[in-house]
Amino acid sequence: MIIEEFFKKYDGKFLDYDKAFGAQCKDVFSAYNKEVVGNPNYIYGDAKDMLVNGEASGVYVKVDTPQLGDVVIWGTQMGQWGHIAIFKSGTKSSFVSFDQNYPLGSNCHFVNHTSRGVIGYLRAKNALGQEGELTMSQYDNLVVELDKTRRAIVDEMRVTFYQKGLEVTNLKNDINAEIKKINASIEDIKKAIASGNPCECLKEDDKEALGLVKKFTAWVKGIFGGK
Repeated sequence: MIIEEFFKKYDGKFLDYDKAFGAQCKDVFSAYNKEVVGNPNYIYGDAKDMLVNGEASGVYVKVDTPQLGDVVIWGTQMGQWGHIAIFKSGTKSSFVSFDQNYPLGSNCHFVNHTSRGVIGYLRAKNALGQEGELTMSQYDNLVVELDKTRRAIVDEMRVTFYQKGLEVTNLKNDINAEIKKINASIEDIKKAIASGNPCECLKEDDKEALGLVKKFTAWVKGIFGGK
């Protein structure tokens, strides 16, 4: 599961992963650890302990600058047990993360934070790209952007063919064929991410997929006079 799918799955819901103490912030991390990172082993401790225990698990490393999908850990300045969430966007000083039980008793949702009380960040080792390769965060963003572009193409086709009544069957077939290629690229990327070692599995062609599909979208809109 990629991080955007994880957000969508739990946004607005109460998540009690360990079936203990109700829906806590730590449950978000535990579910992320299993479903996104793919670690079958539960990491014990309170939220504030995850900076040490997460790294000790061998699955995570500490990082200085957070990116999409990183784990944000707060110390006791946020409460007796600390706090933990998943970084979505922003900077170290001002960011949005995916939280639960912040404020107290709340379900899974996105929260605006400052750096107040943050004691560190963790990144899954399988999200670390080698030099010249994409990171897991970049893979996630690529999948999301590809999917948005695919939907835009489909919407453009629907509007133009029905509103303008265009009779261009061959062109329509060509566009559908290109959309199938886009879908195949998305599936290839998802499989590469799920493999646990995506940098070795991702095809070179897929690394250029986003640029190519954006050019294709512009071409479609140019033909149809789209906005």
